Amino acid sequence: MIAYVNGRFVDDREASVSVFDRGFLYGDSVFETLRVSNGRPFRWPLHVERLRKGAAFLGISVPTPPKELRSIMASLTDRNQLAEGLLRITLSRGPGARGYSPREAGPPTLVVTAHELPPASGDWRLRTASLKVAVGDKLGGHKVGSRLLNVLARAEAESAGADEALILNTSGEVLEAASGNVFGCNATWCSPRPRPLVRCRA
Repeated sequence: MIAYVNGRFVDDREASVSVFDRGFLYGDSVFETLRVSNGRPFRWPLHVERLRKGAAFLGISVPTPPKELRSIMASLTDRNQLAEGLLRITLSRGPGARGYSPREAGPPTLVVTAHELPPASGDWRLRTASLKVAVGDKLGGHKVGSRLLNVLARAEAESAGADEALILNTSGEVLEAASGNVFGCNATWCSPRPRPLVRCRA
């Protein structure tokens, strides 16, 4: 597959970012994953708005205007002949000095990758994760790069013979699956962390 990395289209096997990139070191980044259908990204305006809001929450400047980013995605879709698939946009704060302080870090790193659709599956075995998201967690409303809870929840489910993990908050409300949505759609958006629909016993 061809990827876009900081202004260049490159073979994904040759793509790279700095070993000092804060997205790599600390998960200091935001991302969006979009469904591509008939060569077009699904609900692009809502995805780009959420990306911009997440970046603003972290204090990361978005180096590429939405119109230019949309053009990059169209070019990437064409280069990969991706009529049906997925695109992932990752925006990190960029490289910086060692330590948690974000001062003087940058410029931001922008990567867009293309992916084939995962194979369709039948019935899934679901297991409730033992790890929970704190009620009121402000990071929960943004697609930040640190997804360690999701990784551990999925690993826990798979080690127990399940296919996916159901993630709850500390009030026992269902938020999402480790790598999927549990939601009800309204007229404008299907949120990755929507108003809880179900209350479960842990």
